[in-house]
Amino acid sequence: MNRPPKKHKPKKDGILEDPRFSREELEAADRKLHHDQAPKGDDRNLVHVDDAFKEADFEDQAWLFWNKNKHFIIGLFVLVLLGFAGVEGYKLYRESAIASMQQEYSAADSTEAKITFGEANSSMPLGGFALLEAADATYTDGDYSEAASLYKEAATGLQGTYFYGRALIGEAMSQVLAGQTDAGTSLLKSISVNGDLLDAIRAQAIYNLGAIATSQGNHEEARRYLEQAVKLQPEGPWGSLAKDLMNDLPASVAAASVQAPVPVVPAALEPTPQDASTETEAPSPAAALDADDAE
Repeated sequence: MNRPPKKHKPKKDGILEDPRFSREELEAADRKLHHDQAPKGDDRNLVHVDDAFKEADFEDQAWLFWNKNKHFIIGLFVLVLLGFAGVEGYKLYRESAIASMQQEYSAADSTEAKITFGEANSSMPLGGFALLEAADATYTDGDYSEAASLYKEAATGLQGTYFYGRALIGEAMSQVLAGQTDAGTSLLKSISVNGDLLDAIRAQAIYNLGAIATSQGNHEEARRYLEQAVKLQPEGPWGSLAKDLMNDLPASVAAASVQAPVPVVPAALEPTPQDASTETEAPSPAAALDADDAE
């Protein structure tokens, strides 16, 4: 009896079972068949919504743009809002911190209190100024070694301010008066060639180098330093002092006679003179701090 051929039942994926071939071979043949039958380069079944709405009015185009980019727009808005809140919050915190610091500075009414405040805020201009005041007081008391240390600490917080050069000069002259002449003169020489400092500070350092050389009897070396001070600040106070000291020097080393030692002028306890014709008042600590924040 003739029977019709047995039909192969398709699997759920549409691939017919055939005992002559393995499952892997049937799947590979099916993939190749569908790949070959797929039309290449025919994108007619793809519909570009932007092209379909090309002639739409503004409201439809806005709706389309919003639906297409709403997640990006919302994320960008949140990011901008958070950035604005962060900047304003930092400004408020900064202002509050500065006001609190100024109150603490005002309450520090002794040398020890200023040292404590300054060391706690050594990286800030107001902390550096407190250490500078403590160094000046220690210098006046004759404790030059401690003063040199305090001037060095003060310079850290005073960088970029008028008082930075004052702290360097104070450290150098404290070292000289403490017997550390080599260290002090080396620092004065570095100050004298530092183009970032005010000319008045550099002229003061050069004048003190000349005064030190004069007190040691090195008249030719002293003359060279004093001439540099006059050249750097011809009409300023340090140039005038240098001229006066040069007039007291002997014409030559051979003609030198025994003279009284010329005192070194530290000038660490007074604001550095800016000009011989005008006297400039040093800014207050609060004003100096506000100026630094504004920059």
